[in-house]
Amino acid sequence: MALEAAHNHLETVNIRQYKTIDTLRAEWQRQTDIADRLMQDTARLRALLRENRTELEKVQTYLSSSKKELNERIRELQRRDTAIQTCQRISQSYADSLKILQEEAEFLLGLLLEDDSSYREVVVEIRPNEVVIDVPETFFFTPNNRNFISGKGKEMLKLLSEIHQKYPSVRMDIVAPVRSELSHNALKETMERESVRTAAISRSMLTDHQVSAGQIRNGVRVISTPSGTAAQRSSIWLCLSLDTTPILNAVKNL
Repeated sequence: MALEAAHNHLETVNIRQYKTIDTLRAEWQRQTDIADRLMQDTARLRALLRENRTELEKVQTYLSSSKKELNERIRELQRRDTAIQTCQRISQSYADSLKILQEEAEFLLGLLLEDDSSYREVVVEIRPNEVVIDVPETFFFTPNNRNFISGKGKEMLKLLSEIHQKYPSVRMDIVAPVRSELSHNALKETMERESVRTAAISRSMLTDHQVSAGQIRNGVRVISTPSGTAAQRSSIWLCLSLDTTPILNAVKNL
């Protein structure tokens, strides 16, 4: 009976040990599975880290390039702003010079014509990029010959030549305004006739007053007269303009 009791006890102990071994095996397998999963997760994390590192390098490269482009753009905007300010200063100086030129022409013509009521018919005004002295034909030419410059006309050209001597950058265009409403043949004949007269004035400035050929030219300007207005009077425009090269150079730098 004692041996049987001892045997039963041993059997019970063996059974418990087998169960413990099975439990340990199951736990070992569970831990092995966990370790495998951890290794797989670690491999995925390493791959993600490599991918993120590559993307981060790309972002850093892009940011560096964008920063360089932004700095270059800022420098370009600053350069353009400086150029615009320079252009504005030159344009303002040009406008001031035109105003001075207008005052100079009015002053000289005023000295010539202060005692002559016909001066009221001579108009001096600033137009885009030029000072225009509008002289009636009856004032500029002799009554008997419209191709012959009158004494007053010659005196006027002499005074204007003083402006050329004082301002070497001034150019004078001698222009005959011709209305575009004329018929084709009449327009052609008028332009040919007026070209001859403006050429005569130009020659007088070149020969009698020693004005440089680069400062003077002549021609005809076709103009439009709005319907319903009086016909354009017959006159000569003496158009004084300044050298626009500084403005053009400033604009090119924009």
